[in-house]
Amino acid sequence: LPTESSVVKRPVIVYIHPGGYYGSSGQSFIEGPEFLMDQEIVLVTINYRLASL
Repeated sequence: LPTESSVVKRPVIVYIHPGGYYGSSGQSFIEGPEFLMDQEIVLVTINYRLASL
């Protein structure tokens, strides 16, 4: 278990795509995290739908 002295805070980026499967999505092949992979950054993405099925 990590001790309190070993806890390191990391910057967090929250990405909400602007389209709800209507014009875009959070799929990694469109806007992937490759440029963040070597950084000490946490990337959080969500998918949501605005248009009807």
